[in-house]
Amino acid sequence: MRTDLSDHTNAVCELDKLATTYSVDNYKVNESVDLSETIFPEGSEILHDGLTIESYETDITSDCEFGMTFKEGHIAVLDEAKVFIGFLTDKTPYVNNLEFHGSNDNWATFDALHLYSDEIHEGWNYIDYRDDGVDKPAYNSYRFQGKVAGSCRITEFKLHGVQAIADENAIYSCTPKIFLGTTELATSVALNPISYSATNTPKLTAINPRYGSVLGSTTVTLTGENFSANTAEILFDNRVCTVQTATDTEIVCLTDDKPYIPDTPVTTILIENMGLVAT
Repeated sequence: MRTDLSDHTNAVCELDKLATTYSVDNYKVNESVDLSETIFPEGSEILHDGLTIESYETDITSDCEFGMTFKEGHIAVLDEAKVFIGFLTDKTPYVNNLEFHGSNDNWATFDALHLYSDEIHEGWNYIDYRDDGVDKPAYNSYRFQGKVAGSCRITEFKLHGVQAIADENAIYSCTPKIFLGTTELATSVALNPISYSATNTPKLTAINPRYGSVLGSTTVTLTGENFSANTAEILFDNRVCTVQTATDTEIVCLTDDKPYIPDTPVTTILIENMGLVAT
């Protein structure tokens, strides 16, 4: 949390969104991205430099490994894991030897997530967790481990997903900090924790109709949970939809016109004293 100091006695701030395993699962708080944290072992950073040129090779006969570890108390929920193999001449070191693992206790224990078989090929090899019904891996550390020499002859690897605080509770509390620019300010009085709660988080579940006139004046009904009769601001593609009525579960608004502008469609709903609605 960061604040803007409006004067010498008052600080006004706007809460950041909170990504926990609960909020990611229930509200899709963060967009999936290419993840980047601590690469291991030391010297294997070329595997995550964005260049599919130089391979990470090992001549040792015992187990080899490489991977990524996230901040303490955080996990990465994966949509995809992939490795790039350049100039493949022999699959033998990889087939039934290269595995993908996840761990939450610094590798005291781990789960085997994938074993590469004869489908492995030159170029990018994908493990996809996006399909409906697939349990997405959620671990603090991920590694690719090879059983024999040559199993780790990889050029690049990427993990794609969402990093979040490892907490499955519907309520999460944290103590605020005050910053002036990038400098944290000391306070003479201890600041009270702030709680994020699912019961205070409005969520959009349906929009009807899904299409309207570019000339505007289309009546749109937004259905959801934890709405409020408080003042709501609704934007469709940065154009105001004027609120007509509002209850805890339904908001009705009237659209504005929409001149053609090449942009990405965005729906934003802000409810006074409640914050943004999960869309």
